[in-house]
Amino acid sequence: MERTAEPAGEQGMSLPDLLALLWRRRLLLLGMALLGLGTAIGVLAWLPKLYVAEALILIEPRQNLGTEGLMVPGVLDRDSVTIDSQVEVLASRSLAARVIAELGLDESPDLRPKADLWSRLLVGFAPGGTGAGEGGRTSAPSPEAVVDGFLSRLRVERQGKTRVIAVRYAGTDPERAARIANALARTYVVGLLEAKFETAKRATAWLNERLRTLESRLRDAEQRLAAFRARAPEAGRTPLVAAPDRLADLERQRIMATAERRALEARYRQLRAALDEGRADAILAADRATPLLRDLQKLKAELIRREAELLGLYGEKHPAIVDLRREKAGIERQIARERADMTAAFEARLRQARARENSLERELARIKEAAEAYRTAATRERELEREVELARNLYEGFASKLRAVSDREEMAQPDARVISEAVPPRLPASPDPRIVLSLAFGGFLGLGLTLVYFLERLDRGFRTLAELGRALGVPALTAVPRLRAREVADGVPADYPLDRPHSRFAESMREILAAITLRGAGRGEVLLVTSTLPEEGKSTLALSLARLAAYEGMRVLLVDADLRRPRLHEMVGLEAAAGLAEFLEGDLPLTEVIKRDPASEVFLLPGTPGRGRPGRLLGRKGFDNLLTVARENYDLVILDSAPLGVVADTGLLTRFADRILFAVRWRRTSRAVAEQGLARLGEARGKLLGAVLTRVDLLEQARYGEADGLLAKRRLADYYSG
Repeated sequence: MERTAEPAGEQGMSLPDLLALLWRRRLLLLGMALLGLGTAIGVLAWLPKLYVAEALILIEPRQNLGTEGLMVPGVLDRDSVTIDSQVEVLASRSLAARVIAELGLDESPDLRPKADLWSRLLVGFAPGGTGAGEGGRTSAPSPEAVVDGFLSRLRVERQGKTRVIAVRYAGTDPERAARIANALARTYVVGLLEAKFETAKRATAWLNERLRTLESRLRDAEQRLAAFRARAPEAGRTPLVAAPDRLADLERQRIMATAERRALEARYRQLRAALDEGRADAILAADRATPLLRDLQKLKAELIRREAELLGLYGEKHPAIVDLRREKAGIERQIARERADMTAAFEARLRQARARENSLERELARIKEAAEAYRTAATRERELEREVELARNLYEGFASKLRAVSDREEMAQPDARVISEAVPPRLPASPDPRIVLSLAFGGFLGLGLTLVYFLERLDRGFRTLAELGRALGVPALTAVPRLRAREVADGVPADYPLDRPHSRFAESMREILAAITLRGAGRGEVLLVTSTLPEEGKSTLALSLARLAAYEGMRVLLVDADLRRPRLHEMVGLEAAAGLAEFLEGDLPLTEVIKRDPASEVFLLPGTPGRGRPGRLLGRKGFDNLLTVARENYDLVILDSAPLGVVADTGLLTRFADRILFAVRWRRTSRAVAEQGLARLGEARGKLLGAVLTRVDLLEQARYGEADGLLAKRRLADYYSG
């Protein structure tokens, strides 16, 4: 199955690829997750436990203390800003100092400065963090340090958008934490009631003074209004002033007249421009173009057309042309007169529109001037009336507030109350096992994913045919399965295609033969099998391919062209007393060095171990003669060459080959090494038949997203049996 390079947009990892990657590294991820859980359990066992007691305070709804719903000074408002401000009051240093003094917490070990760090890390109370447990320094801390320690354990929050405020105190003793939270809530409520009485006392004195000032201001405003009415009695209104709709109607008429005049001026300019330029079509499209003018224009056009026709038949002096031009001149004079009449009519219409606009503007200005005088007087009267009304409202409002402040029974109602007292908590609030376990599990799992990423990045070998074709830019022909020890009886993998000719291993050889056929190979095709490094399965691939080709009925010659380390004779079980080197030296004829494979119909030309100067031998003309004879007598000639990245011998053989098969070992040969091997082919790269992955674990390959392994081992097992 041939695989070629994929487009750049398809090189990203898909969801199935990602899931397969995670499954391959599942043991690493599981180990990191278990390590994270173990770390979390150790942290939970080591950290001290803190208990949080909570008391709830309700800011009471607003009380209407007067008939007009006015609030008494000193009573809390119930808007969002005020409630948030009370949150800050509950967390203030002054209130904390009162509670510390009332409960005698100056010597409490929980309030020592060293507890601050634990507060920040474990509970997150603001400001400064939470305490860490009993004990501390033996010296007495300063009052400021005690207050800081108290506030570090205190957290005050508004419950959503409600008027309920939660007071939470954290401590190592649940009983003491509940007692402190309740004391803080009670002290706050009592303080509000005391502040209300004090504020009401000050407000009463201020309201009395303010009420006298407002009474004097009200009398002054009433006197000014009476004096104005006496000086300027109401006059009779003109009909237009009494009917404001008429004034608006005149304004609309004036706007419409202005718009009409501007439109006429624009059309008049267009008409004049058309007349000056002699554009008949524009003149005809102008407003009020007469039917006579349109007919004259059409007649003129007809005369021009006839004139053009006659000029094609007669000369300039022909009587018919002269009469036609005389008639055309008369038509043009009529057109000019008609245009002049049309222009004059348009100008008269424009003058009429301008006159109407000016008339409306004068009438409108006159009426506006008359109405303005009346409006000025009326406006002044309304201003004085509003001053009187405002002064009266202020006076009455402050009088109501004074009555409300004076009502001590209403003032005794509290602005806040404790709706839920704190009880000793049964379970610690910190450390929270869910948070610690989640953080540890997530952190170590993320670390495991990071390790998986780097391990995958360090794996530079080829795992799938798609990667092979994409990285090298060559056709990826097939994946040759790795044969396990139990599948190879005598330890020679090349025997497997003969023992099981319908196996997946044999099918991979057939895919290579199919690729050779598709490339237009004929009789005597020379195929060079090579790789970049040793131990990539090159010789096994060459021998297996030769045996399967012979099994399919082809006449095959297998040449061991690796003159440095020939191995094919050992793989087939032959003695190599003489071989390719002796033939190239001219010591023996070809018929004496060619051997028959004992296990198949393959003819083998073995290499001779220990012969030096391989470059001189391969460069001789004798190798060309060898291939000439081989092409005439064999269907397929396979050359097993030395590795490209080790010696230069293979470069000498590329000029004799028709096709080159490049072997790459699965997950062992790095991409850089494979690219280096292909680069050594030079111009012979154009002969490349394709690349083959060797020694592939198909099931493991399937985990990398390659479907061939699963198809071979599971779905299509019946096809590869026997």
